[in-house]
Amino acid sequence: MTETSVTPQAVQFIENDQPSLQSGAYTVTVSQTLSHSEIGGSDTRFSSTRIFHVEGDQFSLNPQTVYSVFPAASSRGSYTNVLPSIILKRSTLPWERRAALPAWEKCKASEETSENSHNSGAPWLALLLFHEDEVAQPEVVTVGKLSPPPQPSPTQNKEDPVSLLQIPTELLKKLLPSAADLKLLSHVRKGTHEDGSKIELSVVIGNRLPKPGINTVHLVSLEYFFGLKVESETPKKQEEQKQKVDKDNGTFTGIVSLHSWDFVCEVTNAQDHFRNLLTSLDVGTLKLACKDDKDGTVNPYLNKGYVPLKHHLRNFQTTVSWYHSPLLPGKNQQPFSFEFPVRAADRLLVYDREIGLFDSSYAAAWQLGRLLALQDKSLSINLFNWKRQYLQRKIVNRDTLHSADGNKPSSQPTEIDKNSIQLLFQSQRTNTTSGDVPQSILAWFKNLILLDSIPFNYLVPEPCLLPLESLRFFQVDTTWLACVIDGAFGIGDVLTQEAYYQQCKQKVLSYIQNSETVTGFLLRSQAIEHYPSLEIKGMDHQKKVLKCLRLERLSNNVMICLFSGVVTSITINQKPEALHFGFKADAQHRFVTLREPTTGDFLANATYRKYELEDSHWLDTSLGVLNMVQLSQGMQQAVNSKNPFTALELAVELLEGTCIVQFALENC
Repeated sequence: MTETSVTPQAVQFIENDQPSLQSGAYTVTVSQTLSHSEIGGSDTRFSSTRIFHVEGDQFSLNPQTVYSVFPAASSRGSYTNVLPSIILKRSTLPWERRAALPAWEKCKASEETSENSHNSGAPWLALLLFHEDEVAQPEVVTVGKLSPPPQPSPTQNKEDPVSLLQIPTELLKKLLPSAADLKLLSHVRKGTHEDGSKIELSVVIGNRLPKPGINTVHLVSLEYFFGLKVESETPKKQEEQKQKVDKDNGTFTGIVSLHSWDFVCEVTNAQDHFRNLLTSLDVGTLKLACKDDKDGTVNPYLNKGYVPLKHHLRNFQTTVSWYHSPLLPGKNQQPFSFEFPVRAADRLLVYDREIGLFDSSYAAAWQLGRLLALQDKSLSINLFNWKRQYLQRKIVNRDTLHSADGNKPSSQPTEIDKNSIQLLFQSQRTNTTSGDVPQSILAWFKNLILLDSIPFNYLVPEPCLLPLESLRFFQVDTTWLACVIDGAFGIGDVLTQEAYYQQCKQKVLSYIQNSETVTGFLLRSQAIEHYPSLEIKGMDHQKKVLKCLRLERLSNNVMICLFSGVVTSITINQKPEALHFGFKADAQHRFVTLREPTTGDFLANATYRKYELEDSHWLDTSLGVLNMVQLSQGMQQAVNSKNPFTALELAVELLEGTCIVQFALENC
């Protein structure tokens, strides 16, 4: 396993994504003035007024809207130089509402009219970071208990729950970004999915650095600020709140918390949580180990991926048989020797006379294929109808041919032309299909060959094969695939002249036998949940990048990846749109390694590349709160840019790279 640093790849930053209409109530008035002699000669005015509402997230946020957070939730790492950030799936979300001014700023804004216009474009979302014991847990209240009450909405219910974070007003004054800072702390990032489709995300960055210990980050709404008139649910909470006010000798301000997470900041020499998770993975192949195999009877089977499982026989007896999944720990040693089609799963049971156990792997695969096909009602009907129509067409063509020759129809099936028998899986290599095979059938079997429909317990029959925080390489067993396909293909048999479609199926199985080797890996790790935008590449022994056939999450912490070809190593890193923001540090200062704002390349002159933070860049040094306006202006001058920095340029300068972790199969 090796690791290297990686610089940000091509990713597009946009200053903002203003929606056509912000959330709120709108009034539309249409008027028309007519003047004509027949209506008195004077102007007659007609008008109509309509009110409509644009609704959006306000007091709560669907958890599915959150794409990712950094630092990852519940993670531990050296985050003292990292600005927390959250990535949201809707690119317009930070600008769908207006940010309001807190009470202590309203007097100042009324004296300076320019402040109101400056505040009008500020996003309504902000990230506030709190260290241990600075604030209590948010209190769940209802919309009807908020004071002052928010503007009414037709879809708003007074009983809707609100997570209200009550912050000491004096602390909030020091933490809350100004309107100008807010504009710099939200931007839009464009990237691509694994399938090449475009993705637009909104990013909100915090303005405070973490401290050692537990840190909690809240995504808060700045649309409303509430006083302490909110009634607590219990007298105990009221008393606790009163004690906090007395202890603080001040007041509290309520802010709606839309999302929150916590992490532990450690002062260590370790790198980020992402690297720690990957470098500590247990890497190997998909097989068990038996340390007590003194006579060497069991390990040869375990090394091939077999596990012993209960086997219920047809005579109602129970025994133990070997089973291996389609994911083998190495090259498939089993020759393609079965004669298809088979009529029952028992035909595929292999008995080992040396140890007296059955190998039930291929029988289980065949039976599974039949069950999967029967479970899909649409496939069952389509497959039967296609077989019947295909057979009827071939019979008509054969009889017509023999009638023209003056011969009687033969009882033996004729050889089916190759062009109409390139059936299933032809689309695995090309995008075209041949014959009259319905697309629905092709798609179903294509997914089957990629193990898409295979239940997880058939892939990993024993939990110990894939323990927590592990990565397992494998090679797909084409014989196992041939059995599951034969089982699925065999439903809805056409009883007359069935040799026609059996020839057809044999062509399918021949394709499986002669197809390219498919390899891959299973990953079970917290990294999958904490870092959803992973970028994975597989290489063969010549370092050639292999085509990825499938990359999918099977659960919150399990991922499967299939490659076309023999994979010998893989690399895992975060995609560009998941990179985070922060600073580097030496013994004396925190600093930024400056880039060209337009290209993202590091400055060519190393003398001016290092930009150190000074006292003017902090709103409060003891609290670790940054003055983003001063910081952006300073970096603008340092890179000699004529245009003022926006959220776009600031994001480019603060962007931090991540690492690439490489795993080699030869080290397993």
